[in-house]
Amino acid sequence: MFETLGICMRWLHIASVATLVGGMLYGWLVLVPADAVLAVDARKALPTGVHSTLDAIRNFGNFSAHPITDQTTLQIIDVEDHEAEYCLDILDALFDHYYVRPADAKRKRAALDAKLKAAGKPPTCQLKSPVLI
Repeated sequence: MFETLGICMRWLHIASVATLVGGMLYGWLVLVPADAVLAVDARKALPTGVHSTLDAIRNFGNFSAHPITDQTTLQIIDVEDHEAEYCLDILDALFDHYYVRPADAKRKRAALDAKLKAAGKPPTCQLKSPVLI
């Protein structure tokens, strides 16, 4: 009886080590390269100016959600009006990048395609998602 239990425990140990090693290899060979590719694509998706100032929204959110005190006066630091407007400007830039500029590009391309069609030429090539920077 105890010999059978010992054999089962050894096989369970071997199977768990094989699963652990397989998971580590999968993470090292598949997930790490995939994460590196996603991070590069995410940086290219935003204009440089918007990407560099997006962290401001997180900081303003921390000020409003968690009271932060000044180190010298020990008073709670409030978010001021101009800082909140700055956040709205960043959001406006994001909406402009993702909605307004692609719609303008689509409208301009449609006008160009109409001119090309009138001249008997083929339309411009259509990309799946136009990249506007």
